[in-house]
Amino acid sequence: MKKLRIAILFTGGGSSGVFLSEKDPNCNKNYEFVCAVSSAEGASGISYFQKIGIPCIVKDWKKFRTDLSSKEKRAQYFFGIETILDTYQVDLVLLAGFMLIIPNSFIDTYHKKIVNVHPADLRILGDDKKPKYRGDNAVVGAFMDGQSEFCSTIHYVDPGDYDCGEIICVSDPYKPGDVNDPVLIQGNMKTLCDGPAYQKALEILCGK
Repeated sequence: MKKLRIAILFTGGGSSGVFLSEKDPNCNKNYEFVCAVSSAEGASGISYFQKIGIPCIVKDWKKFRTDLSSKEKRAQYFFGIETILDTYQVDLVLLAGFMLIIPNSFIDTYHKKIVNVHPADLRILGDDKKPKYRGDNAVVGAFMDGQSEFCSTIHYVDPGDYDCGEIICVSDPYKPGDVNDPVLIQGNMKTLCDGPAYQKALEILCGK
């Protein structure tokens, strides 16, 4: 079976990529990380991926900071990433804490080839029939609503509303118990929910 060729896009530590590299027995068996792209020059994940032999390219978004509100400049930035992905013949793009808004043109180019992890159960819908806990404050929102269990969701990145793409799988629930700080809860979820959810998702995707 041909290994799935995966690129990791990240802004910080790329914790999901780290988890999969260290914990998933299917890594380098059913799939392989052929490159990693950081949107931040000082991201801590850069040295890790370089250390384990994954080519890591830095596309520092700060150089585009004043212009990323421009559709033209944003398209230019992501075209540079497309060039990298094409060079490495990538089959799947895995977002691991990639903190930039991805333009629809990029999503269309890699239709059903971009997956994201979100630290909430996207099956829970709000009054608008869209996932209730979306965006950067999803864990805070779930915590404030009194949720006693937390899950991470792996979903395709689709054009349109964020965090609304087709769900691939959801992690097992994490019960924080006496942890009453949503920041700590989200930190714990990186290894207890995000990584295992990606492992489960890749089992599904590699089986297709």
